Amino acid sequence: MEDFPEGGFQIQDALSREETLKGMTKWAAYSNFDDDEKGSIEAGLRADFVILSQDIMEVTLKDIPYTKAEQVYIGGLLESGNSDN
Repeated sequence: MEDFPEGGFQIQDALSREETLKGMTKWAAYSNFDDDEKGSIEAGLRADFVILSQDIMEVTLKDIPYTKAEQVYIGGLLESGNSDN
């Protein structure tokens, strides 16, 4: 990416992809005392989630910033995007 140092900022301190995903979902809900309502996809929890244009756990690191949200669901209902994807 333009205007960023090659290899990233302090890459030695970077989180793994799994840690990053949990930090934005399960761990964030837990730290906000909301893990009984949200933070993971399971029965009885709010169904807020996105469908991404590519698998961020598998693509190359340089391709992650180009990932787009194709569909956004809030409470299990499609709020943004096309349901035909």
